[in-house]
Amino acid sequence: MISYLVATFQKQNVFNKLVLWLNLFVILLLLISYTAPFINPKTSVFFAYMGLLYPVFAGVNLLFSVYWVLWKKHLFIYSLAAIMLGLLSFSRFFQMTFYQPASEHTNKIEVMSFNVRLFDLYNWTGNLESKENIQKFIKQENVDVICFQEYYRGVKVHFSVREFMEQEVGYTYCYEHITTSAKEKDGVGNNLFGSAIFSKYPFIDSGYVEFENDENNHVSWIDIVKGEDTLRIVNAHIGSMRLQNADYQLIGGNDNKKWAREKQFPQDIFTRMTRGFYRREEQLVTFKKFLSTSPYRVVVCVDLNDTPNSYAYNEMVEKLKDAFMISGWGLGSTYVGENIFNRIMPVNRIDYIFHSEGIDSRNFTTHKEKLSDHKAISCEVWF
Repeated sequence: MISYLVATFQKQNVFNKLVLWLNLFVILLLLISYTAPFINPKTSVFFAYMGLLYPVFAGVNLLFSVYWVLWKKHLFIYSLAAIMLGLLSFSRFFQMTFYQPASEHTNKIEVMSFNVRLFDLYNWTGNLESKENIQKFIKQENVDVICFQEYYRGVKVHFSVREFMEQEVGYTYCYEHITTSAKEKDGVGNNLFGSAIFSKYPFIDSGYVEFENDENNHVSWIDIVKGEDTLRIVNAHIGSMRLQNADYQLIGGNDNKKWAREKQFPQDIFTRMTRGFYRREEQLVTFKKFLSTSPYRVVVCVDLNDTPNSYAYNEMVEKLKDAFMISGWGLGSTYVGENIFNRIMPVNRIDYIFHSEGIDSRNFTTHKEKLSDHKAISCEVWF
């Protein structure tokens, strides 16, 4: 095959020789990206970055295939073959579920995971009605259990979160885990930051797991009861690259500098992203140990801060199912924040609903509404 490729190369004009060299280089990068889920970032962070760039490499290879087809060259086969080798990776970003068999289970709840970015506390979206839009969305969807990451309860939200959820939507039961609290600059009012799980069903137990390497990333959980069955709902925020304790301390004004760190020079971006890869790996050790001790089947709503072509994702699906893979439809991208990486490849699926074997998930939805820098996701859970 190599001799055939060399002979083919020699037949090309100078420009096409250059294109072919570039094509082969990008094919190599794509093949390397397929190894990312199997290599711990602490072993080599290079592969973690390659995995992150998988959509870019796949897209560029697709363009090369189109180029060779237009030139009526059979060379399109090389890029196409490389893309086909990664169909599993592709399916984790894009799904088309045409048939969903009825579940044999009788208990059903609808679960949502939503990183609300503090309910747009400082009007990052530039839309003064964004809090009300989030409120309308929650009321409209009216799921049974909703897990909030980057949750906020304090004096600046235009509506009382707890009061709204309990009185207007019917979430009688709530478990909040507060990681940080801070006074307003004028000393009036207390701002609470963390995560929350709201449920229409009672829970018999609750708790949280904190990570040693980041007090703002954590896991909270409740054991809900429906009928004669008990199910553990887990709400997790793993390995954040951007939110740090200092971000929550600057209360009382919209300090755009702390929310625009991606505009700093590339070394800072690289340093924070590398630390994020390391942080996730460390947190996943603790997280997986916690999940393994659960006395009940689990449903995990998580902002993983990593794509499906990553070591972190591969660790999660080692013993859990990805609801998107079972009943998702279309492109599953959930992160819609404004940063340079999202502009390069707006296919960042970093929010997930995982669940144990023995649970069926149906009708997975990536909600189209852009009410935060994350889209909400939801699915039916049968158990």
